[in-house]
Amino acid sequence: MQRLGRKVTSLDDLSLRESAQNDPQLFLDLVANPVALDEVQYAPALFAEIKKRVDDMKSAARHGQVALPWPEDGQYWLSGSNQILMRKGVQESLAGRATNLTLHPLSVHELKVHGLSTDFKSLLLKGGWPELHATVGIDPIAYLNDYIHAVLEKDVTMAAGIQKVSAFGRVLKLLAARVGSLLNLSDVAKDASVQVSTVTDWVGFLEEMLFVTRLAPFSTNLNQRVVKTPKILFNDVGLACRLQGWREPEAAALSPQAGGLFETLVWSELLKTRDHGREPWDFFFWRTKEGHEVDFLIHTAEKTLALETKFSVQNIPRDLDFQPLFKVFGSRLQCAVVVAGGEQREVPAKMPSRVDAVPLNHLAEFVRNAMNGDM
Repeated sequence: MQRLGRKVTSLDDLSLRESAQNDPQLFLDLVANPVALDEVQYAPALFAEIKKRVDDMKSAARHGQVALPWPEDGQYWLSGSNQILMRKGVQESLAGRATNLTLHPLSVHELKVHGLSTDFKSLLLKGGWPELHATVGIDPIAYLNDYIHAVLEKDVTMAAGIQKVSAFGRVLKLLAARVGSLLNLSDVAKDASVQVSTVTDWVGFLEEMLFVTRLAPFSTNLNQRVVKTPKILFNDVGLACRLQGWREPEAAALSPQAGGLFETLVWSELLKTRDHGREPWDFFFWRTKEGHEVDFLIHTAEKTLALETKFSVQNIPRDLDFQPLFKVFGSRLQCAVVVAGGEQREVPAKMPSRVDAVPLNHLAEFVRNAMNGDM
């Protein structure tokens, strides 16, 4: 398989995995260069050998013996599905020698560019998993059940040393049931019959593996950002929907969970837009003691974009009030409401500037333009 001009070698192949782990020097001598190595975490011996080769090439180049022989985008592309093991290998052997890129499943923007459906109901069960969009006839329920079993219940528990697999599965479902809500770890621990400290560790592992995010509330006091209660969000709506147990998208879209699932989908799009574009944005949500809330803030030193999510256009209140945020952020604030479908349009709101209703499949372009100064 070729990827951007280089051969992809996957260590899902057990014979290749054994070769790479037992004799990494010979393995790297035999593969084509430059090369993309997938699931490299299964052969941790490769990291040390790659470090040696990179250092040797740099040393030779510094002494004028050879020109740097690798392409501008790197001699070795390393990828893997287990972030805990990947990060361990990079930190121990390749620190200062590697550029890290975070890759997520497909975004709504990418689906739209490739002519695939961006309908909210379709995305509920499929999320951003490429295989479910690219291959006709795959059952998303069976696919994600297998994924949860193979990756979450096996890879994560193995990498994190989790022994209570059944309790871990219960925690996953309890977190999925709370998407978009404030995360009360004590309640989750009580319902799962495990210790709060255990749930805290498990949520940390899930966050490190990029399955969930604890979104902090905005505060001008940096210390308060750490101690205030975060919201729990899944990074893929299909995974959250599967863990909630939905089998029909219509039922999920009409359920009390629909708002939280749509917020999850919006969050996923924001996260992918930032990470795939390597944008310097910070994400928060807004909540005051008086009960005023806004779902997302995208924040830099120069700009702040406030986004409220409303699954249905009819749910947008006519007196939408962003004034409390304007008092904090002033003229650098821009506001919008994200809706499932339709066309972008202005909505009435208590703000001295324009507030747009932005359809989900236009969100990536809207956010990039807003944060990069083109609006």
